[in-house]
Amino acid sequence: MRLGTLETLARSEAAARRYLAGRAWRVSRRFCVRCRSSRVYRLADKRYRCGACGYTFQDFTARWLGQLNLKAKQWLWILKLFELEVPARRIAAEVGISYPTALKAIDLVRCAIAQSESRQSAEPASVESDFGWRGASRRARSVVTVFRVVEHGGHVEIRPARTIDAEKLTRERKFRALRVGPVLYAENADGAGGLLFWSGGRKIKTTDRSAGQGSAFWRFARERLQGVTKGKLGLYAKELEFRYNHRHVQFFELLVDYMTQLMPNPLTETSRNISLSRTFRA
Repeated sequence: MRLGTLETLARSEAAARRYLAGRAWRVSRRFCVRCRSSRVYRLADKRYRCGACGYTFQDFTARWLGQLNLKAKQWLWILKLFELEVPARRIAAEVGISYPTALKAIDLVRCAIAQSESRQSAEPASVESDFGWRGASRRARSVVTVFRVVEHGGHVEIRPARTIDAEKLTRERKFRALRVGPVLYAENADGAGGLLFWSGGRKIKTTDRSAGQGSAFWRFARERLQGVTKGKLGLYAKELEFRYNHRHVQFFELLVDYMTQLMPNPLTETSRNISLSRTFRA
């Protein structure tokens, strides 16, 4: 989407909200996001109430962009700046939000990407346990720390390597690998993918190459992995997969679709009791 078109959409809060609500509700009639009943009526304050279960909700309840108290036009600009790979601190300044809020918003975008891209995989994964979403338990977040990268036809697929133990990998004598700080990429002999994982502070012998070497994906990913933390490696990996596979096109509207989709199990008792400050720690 061109910036001129975006400026038109974001000319007012009402216009931005109409656009996002239209992408959220692909069907002509609203349904209850808790019980999926179509017996929904609108309240005077523009919220909706389910005639079946009595649940009251808004257009963005249980959707990724509804997890932060931001204006619709702020979300439009956040998504555009994210597409352009503008740093979080600059996003905060441009949109007029705090730096911690910008970090939380970007985390939500990565979660939405991980959910959507995993659905399209032959082996769907859990956003919570496999890619480190903060809503998961500490034990679940530590289960998978190794990700298998498969390159084919100019595209890449990254998914959890559940049968591979990172501890065992790091005990190996030597890797034919590439490193960015504590992140290692053990590349296949044919260069068509490999294993991406967190080595931590362990001293591991590697056969590091310069930034100009390695596979096309690694040359794309190397600089973007600078400064990534262990807890967010999975979400960064899915973001890299998404960016690499859409590197020749604009994907703003696709991000909008991802952010306005329903979250996985959004209205269970557990997720309702998780506060935003606990779920996304800046």
